[in-house]
Amino acid sequence: MSFILLLIAGFFLPLFPLSMVFNTLLDKVKHPVARILLILIWPQIGVLLLFAAHLPLESGFLVVWALFSAVLIEVDASTGQARRIERISRTL
Repeated sequence: MSFILLLIAGFFLPLFPLSMVFNTLLDKVKHPVARILLILIWPQIGVLLLFAAHLPLESGFLVVWALFSAVLIEVDASTGQARRIERISRTL
């Protein structure tokens, strides 16, 4: 049962690849107040599900998963930044 709750919590936490559900939903929501509520409330649901699964937030599995997700997000952000810099330098 705790594995199922962990999997469901992954949809609500910013953990790759399950966070794609959140990203898709955030792209579809256009109203600013609804977006703010989604950003604030969505992860809290995941944390509550982790507590319901009796899984500590600092467990090794979650830490590794979060670090892996952070590295992937950073790589994506840095390649996007490099593309923007390249585009700007071509226009100069």
